[in-house]
This record gives sequence, structure tokens and C-alpha cells, in this order.
Amino acid sequence: MLSSITSYPVRCMYGDGAEQGGAASVHYLGDVSLTQFDGYAAALFSETAPLHSTEVLVARSADGYLVESYSASGRQIQFCGHGALAAAFVVFEQLEPAAELLSFSNHYQSWHAQRSAGGVIALLYSRPNVEECPLPDFAAAVLGAPSTAAAV
Repeated sequence: MLSSITSYPVRCMYGDGAEQGGAASVHYLGDVSLTQFDGYAAALFSETAPLHSTEVLVARSADGYLVESYSASGRQIQFCGHGALAAAFVVFEQLEPAAELLSFSNHYQSWHAQRSAGGVIALLYSRPNVEECPLPDFAAAVLGAPSTAAAV
């Protein structure tokens, strides 16, 4: 199953220090659905080859790209900024070199990656929707102030 997948080792650098970053391996699956990721992930983590600290599966979708990130132990990472950045880098460099803006999604959310003329990649997220709810009665007593609404 994995022999037909193209894999790209990536070292993502972030922040100001050259020492900041981490290794990731981005695996491009082609056109598969999000529900097929589990089979690919199971195959990836059943092999004996050493894995990077972040393993990222990427597939093309109707609306952009599907991305799921996993730890080296095979645990799915709900939202992995490192994996999202590595996926964006590989898609820009290997799959869509002329693109300036790409759309990504996973089980939990969607985001965009934007590449500047200088090659800098920025990840753009929408602010999550929140529902207003009252604070519990004990909160006002603990805080020593009148309560105001909170977000769920």
C-alpha cells in the first residue's frame, strides 16, 4: 500500500532561531477520501522503518487538500501546526508551484496557506464560532466580581 505513495522528508523552521523546527515526513496519497486515511496510517505505523516525530498524510480533495498528522507512535494529532506547515510546503513546492493560496482541511477544521513572493508561508485560520453561556454561580464568588457571559 505504501509503495505507491510519494513521501517527502521536511524540516520545518519557525520562529527566529535557526535551531527551532522539527522533522516531519509528508506522504502524498493522491486522490483518496478522508475516511481512507486510517488504512494508510495503519500501514505506515506497521512498518519497521523509523518514523519522524510528525508523520503527515495529504490527499487532494474537491475543495483543496485533506491533511491528517500523526505522532511517531501513531497517535492522531487533532490539530498540528507543524504538520499543517509541512503539508503546505510540500504542496507548494511539489504539486502546485505557481499557487499563492491553498485550502486545507481535516476532521476538525479548515485553514488556508498563503505563500508570499519571497516564499514565506503563512497559515490562516478562521476564528472558531463560540456560543455564549452564563458563568456558574460559584465563579462570581471565587472571582469576587460580578459574572459576565463566557464562551463554550
